[in-house]
Amino acid sequence: MAHKRPGITWLADLDDEALRDLIVAAQGLLDERAEVPATPPSRATVAEIRTARGCYRQELVRCGKGYCRCAKAGPVHGPYWYWYGREAGRRISRYVGKTLPVPAEPPD
Repeated sequence: MAHKRPGITWLADLDDEALRDLIVAAQGLLDERAEVPATPPSRATVAEIRTARGCYRQELVRCGKGYCRCAKAGPVHGPYWYWYGREAGRRISRYVGKTLPVPAEPPD
């Protein structure tokens, strides 16, 4: 049965052995593409403190710079504290610093 897809009509001219080689090569390429590792998450929560107006999270952070040590699987930055809450119905975050102020109050 001839394939109707334009641009690959040359497949009909291949013998059985060449077709099998092509299938093996194509499957190898598909397998390689499936093995591409996922991008590591940019943040990982270490600790969390909930308050009435939001929460504080201590996070390890990947900065996103391609040349940085954290870009692939290297050590990440932090941990740093962030405050998460809502303003006008939207989720917001604020950088707090390496240490959490005591008592912990939401930043202005």
